[in-house]
Amino acid sequence: MRQQTWIFCQTILTKLKRYVHSKSFFYTLNLKLTFFSLIFFAIGAFTSITISSISHILILSPCIYFTYLFLKENKKESLNYFSLSQWCLLGLILLMIFSILFFWLRYDDSLKHFFKFKFFLLPLLGVFAYREAFEKYIDLKKRKILLHLLFISTSVASVSGLLAVILGFNPIKSHTELFEGRNSGLFYIQPYSYGLSLFLIVLTGLIIHREKIKEYIKTPALITYWVVNFLGLYFTYTRGAWISYFLPLPFFFLRKKHFIKVLMLGLSTILLSIVFNPMAKERFLDNSSSITSRIELFKAALYAFSEKPILGWGFDNFQKNVPYLKEKYNLGRRDVVLKSHNNYLETLVNLGIFGFIFLVLFHFSWAYEGFKSKTWIGEINFVFVISLVLSGMVDTTWVMPEILFFIMTTYSFMIAAKIKKI
Repeated sequence: MRQQTWIFCQTILTKLKRYVHSKSFFYTLNLKLTFFSLIFFAIGAFTSITISSISHILILSPCIYFTYLFLKENKKESLNYFSLSQWCLLGLILLMIFSILFFWLRYDDSLKHFFKFKFFLLPLLGVFAYREAFEKYIDLKKRKILLHLLFISTSVASVSGLLAVILGFNPIKSHTELFEGRNSGLFYIQPYSYGLSLFLIVLTGLIIHREKIKEYIKTPALITYWVVNFLGLYFTYTRGAWISYFLPLPFFFLRKKHFIKVLMLGLSTILLSIVFNPMAKERFLDNSSSITSRIELFKAALYAFSEKPILGWGFDNFQKNVPYLKEKYNLGRRDVVLKSHNNYLETLVNLGIFGFIFLVLFHFSWAYEGFKSKTWIGEINFVFVISLVLSGMVDTTWVMPEILFFIMTTYSFMIAAKIKKI
């Protein structure tokens, strides 16, 4: 009896082992992990960086598995699927890793920024996970869940921030509002406002192309989400975020001959707000100290680049060297120690001229790939990148973890949609 029991157990274990090591098991498991990572992304994109981090943990295995599967199945032809934007992003990632290791070995510098390349590497590889998951596993019902979770969680962040403006404290964050009279959602005001402007670009594009997604979400719900989050953006009174939403909007109508009308509407909204809204007037016209401090940081970045133009100062190292640069070049207030408030200057300083070239090419190729596709997702992609470029002119959105989750997941999804129809 014991021997029969032992043989039976061995048979079960052998079959279980074969099942676990079979392609079907890992294939299904990684499809599910991809879906759950998107659930955590949708919930945490504008509410919690911790929840968004869980999304990264869950997508790690699918990134490795589906990239390997894709390269194995396509072999020599696989390189043909890589777009210019993906090659440029890969170049940036390699430069980030090299710069951190180089400064660590040569100058005994800190390695605390080393794993930040994950914000770019996981989305780069995630293209293959999303491509497979949306084709084979994420059906209509699951897409509805993801869309509504993202829109609801973002709206919750906006409503909580608006309540904080009215009540003087955020009912979810449970502490006094840090920026009097301004909505900062559930994040610090810069990543929240710039992230929300990008989110609204996507939401506006979905409203324009509402017929394409009517099976996923109804038009009244889309408009409701837009109104809530537009109010959230408006009451941030963040100049760059306003500009990075209103100025790209006309590009949705580039092929429809309404470009000038929509541009004038956006500019009129900003100008009327400045004239009739005291807070908007203060932010745009009476905020000389903020402008002065940014000009000082721009100058510090240019001086820094002139000292180390090839390799730069190391990824994300500009801010800690600001005191030294301001002292050396006599650049105003020494207590204002911030990043450069410009994606391109920040990259120029940290990764040198080659990093700057890769970043510019990445944005250009990403926008061109969307424009060239002539699809509704491609159009949203194109306008999204224009908004990202504009916001990157006035703040360092490229190195804010809170906003990077949304930016790079959006990139990954849009490239996946280009490779295979989603």
